[in-house]
Amino acid sequence: MMRWITGAILLSLAALTGLPAEAGIPGVGVEGQARNVLRRHCWRCHSGSGSQGGDINVLSATQLRDKGLVVPGDPAESELLTRIEHEQMPPIAVRRQQPVTAREAEILRQWITAGAGDFPRAEDRERISLWTVMERARASA
Repeated sequence: MMRWITGAILLSLAALTGLPAEAGIPGVGVEGQARNVLRRHCWRCHSGSGSQGGDINVLSATQLRDKGLVVPGDPAESELLTRIEHEQMPPIAVRRQQPVTAREAEILRQWITAGAGDFPRAEDRERISLWTVMERARASA
C-alpha cells in the first residue's frame, strides 16, 4: 500500500513540477521533454525580462530561435546545447547540485535536430486527474 501511495505522489509531482524528461512521463513528446530539461536546469536564471541570466526566457522556443541560441536542425551550431555540453552552463554551483545528464543533453539535441519546435502550451497539455495518476501508479507497482 505504501509503495502505491508513494508512486501516486511521485507521479503527481512529476506532472506538476516538470521533472526531468528521463523520468519517463508518458505522452510527452520531444518538445515537452526539452521544455522539462530547460525548466529544470535553466529557468531559475533565464526566466525572461529582468531575470538573473538576462532577458532570455528559456521556456520560449521562439525566443531561443530568434536570439540565435538554437539553430533549428543544427545542434552543432546551437549555442544553448554547446554551452551545456562544454559545461559552461548551468554555472558550476548549480551543476554540482543538479547536473545535466547525458540523457537530458540528448533530449535537447533531438529537439534541435527535429527543428526546435514550439513547446506545448499549458492549455495544450493533457490534464490528468488524480484518480488517473493513482491508477497508473498502482499499475506500475
